[in-house]
Amino acid sequence: MCKYPYCKETEELCDTNHIMIGKNKYHTVCAKKFNAKKAIRELYYERVSKTVVFAQLNKTINNIIDDKDVSPEYFYFALRYAINHQITINYPASLYYVIDNSDIKTAYKKFTQKKLNKEVKAEPIESKEITFTIDPPKQTGWGIFGG
Repeated sequence: MCKYPYCKETEELCDTNHIMIGKNKYHTVCAKKFNAKKAIRELYYERVSKTVVFAQLNKTINNIIDDKDVSPEYFYFALRYAINHQITINYPASLYYVIDNSDIKTAYKKFTQKKLNKEVKAEPIESKEITFTIDPPKQTGWGIFGG
């Protein structure tokens, strides 16, 4: 059984589809969300406010990732972008405005596009040697009149 409290996965855990964090088993998707929430929490605490009420912060993070189905990768990117571009974050509820910021959305699209382009360039391209044979049509005469 997956230990992620907001698990939406329907398949049972088996030896091939789980990740162990500590002594607990998680689906791979749930483990990514769990680790992303931890990283977001630490980033907020380190760079935004060390006096934050963790109950409010956790509730906001859980609501954004689990209830609103915002990608954890996008959420982490948006928080980093807001910090680096000095967008004001006064309290945890202002994270809702951060994820809806149009500048952040366009920056994330550019970021993911660059990431995809790098992945495409990194893949080796298979090349096969192709040989062509051309049989020119036989011409009789000068070829002017098709004869």
